[in-house]
Amino acid sequence: MIASGRSLRLPYRIGVAPFGALLAGGLAQAQSFYGGVRGQVKDGQGAIIANAKVTVTDDATQVSRSSLTNTDGEYVFSSVEPATYTLVCENPGFKRFSRKVIILKRAVSR
Repeated sequence: MIASGRSLRLPYRIGVAPFGALLAGGLAQAQSFYGGVRGQVKDGQGAIIANAKVTVTDDATQVSRSSLTNTDGEYVFSSVEPATYTLVCENPGFKRFSRKVIILKRAVSR
């Protein structure tokens, strides 16, 4: 599959973004926390790779989401439930890149 033998690098960051929901009359507040994965796809020499397909797959459920990198090689997956994921990046002419990503849930007490 790889003609040039070049490989992809996939620096990524894992973030946790809080989302709150106010229940009827303001009597109670429920909070839910999701994580996110964002990063930039580059080749071995640091050149940005646009239109690379990036997929995150929940290891337990096998549910996946895919996105293409933008012109700056960036990708974002937001509102990702806490779990262990496999992140895969593919682009013609490059080796397939795969990495485990763990999204953690942050406990909050009120």
